Amino acid sequence: MFYCRPIHGNFALLSFFAFPAQAVKGLLKQKLFVTGFHSALALFRQPWYSTTSKRDSLTEAQKLWGALGPAGKCAREFRDHAFHPITLEDRPIDDYRDKGGSEAQLGAFLRNMAALVKVAKNYDNEREFFAALEAMDISDLVRDLHLWVKRTNDTSGDISFSDLSDGERQLLMVLGLIRISRGKRALFLLDEPDTHLNPHWQHTYLDLIREWTEVTSHESLCHIVMTSHNPLTIASLTKEEVRVMVQDEKGKLTITPPYTDPRGMGFTATLTEIFGLPTTLDPETQRDVDDRNRLAQIAKRSEEQERQLIAINDKLTRLGFMFEDREPLYSDFLQAWKDVRYEGRPPLTPDQVEARRKAMSQIIKDLVKEKGEAA
Repeated sequence: MFYCRPIHGNFALLSFFAFPAQAVKGLLKQKLFVTGFHSALALFRQPWYSTTSKRDSLTEAQKLWGALGPAGKCAREFRDHAFHPITLEDRPIDDYRDKGGSEAQLGAFLRNMAALVKVAKNYDNEREFFAALEAMDISDLVRDLHLWVKRTNDTSGDISFSDLSDGERQLLMVLGLIRISRGKRALFLLDEPDTHLNPHWQHTYLDLIREWTEVTSHESLCHIVMTSHNPLTIASLTKEEVRVMVQDEKGKLTITPPYTDPRGMGFTATLTEIFGLPTTLDPETQRDVDDRNRLAQIAKRSEEQERQLIAINDKLTRLGFMFEDREPLYSDFLQAWKDVRYEGRPPLTPDQVEARRKAMSQIIKDLVKEKGEAA
């Protein structure tokens, strides 16, 4: 069992830089504008199981308090290739209820890519290096790991991992762990990982996973179960990839695939067909639609009802409600056409509406007649 935490995003990114892959380099640059590694600062602390006394803790920091195994080996690589390992004393507070206490630490700063390469030289690939970094964390040897990257769209040219947005950090964390685990028998349980992502990434989330992690050839081994309430994420999937969970009034839970593919519906239709929303309209517009439908069903409308129906139809038309298409470019065209057509135009009177209907009826009759004569 592996619980994904924010620091794993640092570990994954550090592993990518140490063992660069073309797929990762391309996506880092395209999606995050990250072009390379700048520097890293590892802060080590005395682990809880260390036998070093409190009095000797600071003096033993350079020896990493006798840490052994994969964790100790990796930590010593950081120390040996750091610019100038520094022994320091801090009073970290892990919980606001905690008063904190004195803690001996060792700071190891990797100032450039060459130093990172030296740290990772004893590992064969990114997975081995990540496992060593994770071993240091599991062994309670790492207080923190600060990572700076080079970025094209930042005025300073480099920013820390913590300065990335929540969505960017979460994306790196999840995709990084999936990539590290590719080729192994693994089940990933992702609880709404798309929450902090921008709409474009939400819409292409699974494609990002496939491109970044290169798990296509390992799909029989690697499985992903993901929960989401986001129509943009669901809208790109087939019905075989989706299960809808519904709980009735008695608490009974049913899990079924949707009746058709969300892919091709459009995300607005996904809200009604998959998530069960009665409408995607705002309450006021929905009331207008309901009133329009109610009035339209009356066979013999009074003069007042006719005026109400005309006013509602005109209002809905001006809102562009009558012009909708799933193709975004065509929808934009219809919206622009509506804006030009109704700009500064007063509502139609009942007589004008009637005249328009008669004109349309006559055009249709003429077209039908012309088509019949041509046949």
